[in-house]
Amino acid sequence: MTVSACDYMDYLNDALGVDVDSEHGAEEATNAALAEVERLKRVEQAFNAKTQPPMDRLLYLVAPTHDQCPVDDEGVVSRDLFVWATDASEAVKFWRDYYEIGDDEDLEEYPLGITDKVRVFECPIMPAGATSAAIGWGDIHAYGATTTERTELP
Repeated sequence: MTVSACDYMDYLNDALGVDVDSEHGAEEATNAALAEVERLKRVEQAFNAKTQPPMDRLLYLVAPTHDQCPVDDEGVVSRDLFVWATDASEAVKFWRDYYEIGDDEDLEEYPLGITDKVRVFECPIMPAGATSAAIGWGDIHAYGATTTERTELP
């Protein structure tokens, strides 16, 4: 089947529900067609967001303050770590395990995450239909957490 450019546009306008007639110019038809395409994209994004499986784990950044980190010859040793966890307290458990920070017997030497709270940031995950964007620190939930409790920081 051979389709001309005019036929193509007629088929496309019919599919989009855009009526092109002598009363309405090409500019109005173009605007109506583009508006319908944008509406269909939003409907698809909403549908995709609804059909995404719920997240039972979130990405957290465990980031102790510099005064909570060890110091070596080169300065402060960062102990920041991204972890997948169910909540901020579980994130602290994974963080302690990753850095092999002592168990309960060593509380005097390693109280971080057991008695001393550690900063934990909940990293937003972009849904499949979301557009790329910058995320400000004000939009991120921050916690002061141990392995057993957590409080949201302002």
